Amino acid sequence: MAIDATQVTHGPNDEADWTDPSESVAGKLDELASKTLTAQSGLTDNAIMRADGTGGAIQDSSVILADNGGMTEVRSITGGSVAAGLIIQAPDVTGKLIRINGGSGTATGNGGNASLRAGNGGATSGNGGNATIVGGDAIEGNGGDVTLTAANGVGTNQDGGDVVIASGDNTGSGLDGKVTIEGLEVALFNDNAMLAPIGLSMGNLTDVTANVSGTVYCLYLGRALRAITTATFLTRVTTAFVSGGVGTNAEVGVFTGAVVANGNASLSRVGFTDVATVFDSTGIKAVTITVSGVSIGDPLWLAWGNTTNDTKFELRGMLADDIQSGVFTSVVLSRLSQVTVPVTAVLEAATTVPAWARLKI
Repeated sequence: MAIDATQVTHGPNDEADWTDPSESVAGKLDELASKTLTAQSGLTDNAIMRADGTGGAIQDSSVILADNGGMTEVRSITGGSVAAGLIIQAPDVTGKLIRINGGSGTATGNGGNASLRAGNGGATSGNGGNATIVGGDAIEGNGGDVTLTAANGVGTNQDGGDVVIASGDNTGSGLDGKVTIEGLEVALFNDNAMLAPIGLSMGNLTDVTANVSGTVYCLYLGRALRAITTATFLTRVTTAFVSGGVGTNAEVGVFTGAVVANGNASLSRVGFTDVATVFDSTGIKAVTITVSGVSIGDPLWLAWGNTTNDTKFELRGMLADDIQSGVFTSVVLSRLSQVTVPVTAVLEAATTVPAWARLKI
């Protein structure tokens, strides 16, 4: 049976009394529509309201939801038991980001820490959770960046904040957690980092090289601390170069390639420069070499060589690699700038003196 609400008269009551049969349906709806929910007095402005689970009364809260959407005074957010857990995601709009900030310190106090921590394993068994920070995927364009930046110290003689990335410890026969950073490209040291020969000791002030004309010598100096485009070869010339004959040359350069313990190395040239008019006098020399394709972590080798029918340049020497560890090699009958790469650099003899040299990057 249909009821036409317009044919039902409004009762005399001022409020919609659903228990009063004389209150019309239309009147009850009109009264409800005109009502404004009024909270009890004394509540915090913009606070998120909570309901008393027993009596249903409105309760105050310290969590504030501002008109601009900002939320403050949140102590913790716990994900649900569903598989997705808890996801915090910035909107799919260019330039939007997610920041986890530690709180600012007081006038003399330290700033708060920002911590991203995976959950513990189960009480009796189970693996600890993973903590993953992922930059946004691109539909078209660049992917989102992930930035971990500690705050600067403020004031006099105050420490900067630390960036700590730590994996979890194992229990029993389990494995320790791993720290995996893919595509690492960071500046670990300043612009004056100095690479020295690995595993070799300095000699005395009388040791000198005994370079063979037409031989390229290669000395391993360690791994690149960052991507570089130039490097400076530092050494002392003890005997000046004098050109003579066809194909005369004097060159220094940089190669890359893995060290082979007690063996030969496969090396590729990444830069070189002519030093015929630099090593033609004795003394300390600093030679800049332009390099290309050198990324952080690449193994670097310093190379030098000269060809002449007159006087070869010689350099201050180190102690020879008596155990032939694999860090000092050479390529015979070659010119440094023209050798076909990759080239096999042969392990040098246990008595051959390498150059006392450094590579500033």
